[in-house]
Amino acid sequence: MAQTVAASFSSRKVRAEAKPAEESGIPDVLASDVLVFALDGEKIDPAETDFREMFRAFHGINLAGKFAGLISLDGNDSPSVFRDALKDTDIDVFAEVLDIPLRRIKRFRVRSWTGRFTRWFKDLTVESLL
Repeated sequence: MAQTVAASFSSRKVRAEAKPAEESGIPDVLASDVLVFALDGEKIDPAETDFREMFRAFHGINLAGKFAGLISLDGNDSPSVFRDALKDTDIDVFAEVLDIPLRRIKRFRVRSWTGRFTRWFKDLTVESLL
């Protein structure tokens, strides 16, 4: 799933990389302009995920000027978990959540969402320059 989402962002102007939570950290977040988050599982306890250290760090970090997209896998509550974790960071979060059924990932649906996400990101970044 992560590779499908990363590939849908690919272009000459964008470098997209999919990394599992256990290989990611705050340096990765700080080096990125745009982040897309997802967690697998039905009910998600932030203290029990591979993101737990990142969630802890989000309580004292400013991510103003960065942008996030959220993915729900099989309708899980990971978007609300991430919204809660990111609420004090000043990151801009795309309102539309991409819901991906794990049994059948539809690439056209992922591409369509990443297109809307990219337009939103570009609109906000251009707006900030005006």
